[in-house]
Amino acid sequence: MLSGLNRRFGWALCALLAMAMLEQPVLAESAAASSPLLRRFNLPAVDKSSRLDVVYLGSEDCQFCQQWEFGSRVKLLESREARAFSFHEIKNDTLAKPITAGDYPAGLQWVYKQVGTTRGVPRFLLAIDGRVVMNSFGTGEYRRDFLPALNEIVRVSGKSGM
Repeated sequence: MLSGLNRRFGWALCALLAMAMLEQPVLAESAAASSPLLRRFNLPAVDKSSRLDVVYLGSEDCQFCQQWEFGSRVKLLESREARAFSFHEIKNDTLAKPITAGDYPAGLQWVYKQVGTTRGVPRFLLAIDGRVVMNSFGTGEYRRDFLPALNEIVRVSGKSGM
């Protein structure tokens, strides 16, 4: 049970918060907020000015990586959506070793700083404006989650007609 002073303080705090909320401008619903798929993966709003990067992590001796590279990668890079994002491939020589900072080229160290040393490939990363927002492991997650989310991001951004 709250004392009288605490109760009055609580009501005053609620009133202040309510007033602060009323002073905030009402924003139009963003495309990300209106897309169930983007909400499901908690992806940020995008527009034509957004920079989209797809980063693929693999190993030379990974059979699932090889299958993806000779099938799905070709389809992805030949798709209409491919014009909307930059594709980067980072591979090491064996599954026995994790992918470390040394496997990333200088221009992609920003990705390594966000995801760190990685075991488990194939792995698919989606970055929006330099921030990794999606990390999917395996060809199953690629088909089920990553590719539909990427296609939706491209559609919502308005970059699909580029």
